[in-house]
Amino acid sequence: MSIALKIAVVLQYGFGLFWTFVWASTAGRGDFGMLPLILATAVVQVPGFLLSLWALWRHPELRRWAIAGVVAPLVFWFLPGIVKNLAGGHLSAAESGGLLLIMLLVLFAACILVPRKVAGFVPDLLFRSRVFNGLILAGLVGGWLLLVGVFVFLSASKDGGYQGDTGYGLAYAIVILAIYLIGLGAGSLFSTVWAWLGLWSGVDGACRKLNIAQIVASVPGLLLGGLALAFVIQQGF
Repeated sequence: MSIALKIAVVLQYGFGLFWTFVWASTAGRGDFGMLPLILATAVVQVPGFLLSLWALWRHPELRRWAIAGVVAPLVFWFLPGIVKNLAGGHLSAAESGGLLLIMLLVLFAACILVPRKVAGFVPDLLFRSRVFNGLILAGLVGGWLLLVGVFVFLSASKDGGYQGDTGYGLAYAIVILAIYLIGLGAGSLFSTVWAWLGLWSGVDGACRKLNIAQIVASVPGLLLGGLALAFVIQQGF
C-alpha cells in the first residue's frame, strides 16, 4: 500500500505541475484543445485522490502521504489561476521557462542538501533494484559508445567525414554535436542526482556500488555537456 500510495501521489503532483504550466500559459480559459489535458489530469488525479482517501481511513501510518494526495486536486485546480493573477495574465514562453528553471533549481538544491528527505518520496525498491540502477549506468555508457561509434564511422568513410568541409555541413555537424553533448550532460546530471540520493537514502540493500559507478560515469558528461551549453549560449542559438 505504501509504494502504491507514494507512486500515486508523486504522479498527482508531477502531472499537476505540468497542468499548471500549460494552463497558466494559455490565454483566457482555453478552448476545446485543452479537453485532452483535462481528461488526462482527471485520469491521474481521481484515482490518486480515492487511494489517498482509503489510506487516510485505513492506514493512519501513511497520514502525511494520504493528506497530500487528498488535497492535490484542490491545489492544482486553483494554482493556474493564482499564477495568472500574480503574473498579471497568462505566462509568456520566457516566463514559463524561467519559472520551470527556478523549480528545477529548488528541486536540485533539495536533492543535494536534504537527500534523505527527498529519497523518502521515491519507492525504496527503485534504490534496491540492480536492473533499474544498471539501466541508468548503461544509458550513460551507451551514449558515449554511440558518439564514439559515429566518429569512427565518419573517420573511416570514403569521403573522410567532414574533412575539408568549411561550409554549412560542418556548421550543422557542430550544432548537432553540441546538442547531443547537452543531452548527455542532462542525463549525467540526472544520474549524479539519483546516485547521490541512493547513497544517502538510508535504504537497506540500496545499490551503492552502482551509485558510485554512476557518479564516476557522469563526470565526462557533466564537463562536456556544460561546455557545449556554454558554447550554444555564446553563439546565441
